[in-house]
Amino acid sequence: MIVFAKGIGIAYAETEYMNKEKDVYFLRDFKTINAQDSWFPINSIGNWWVYDVSYFEKPNSINMLCG
Repeated sequence: MIVFAKGIGIAYAETEYMNKEKDVYFLRDFKTINAQDSWFPINSIGNWWVYDVSYFEKPNSINMLCG
């Protein structure tokens, strides 16, 4: 599941595995340089996002959330 906030991007995400365990990503802080009308404003230099992440599986190429 992924929850977007308009003008911010990903606010919350879950990666669920076959055994029903989950990795959870929760947006803790962010900055967007200009007011955006986009659901995923990654196109502006200077935008940034900080997530609190609770991993069931250690970080790997499948569960890394880049922003």
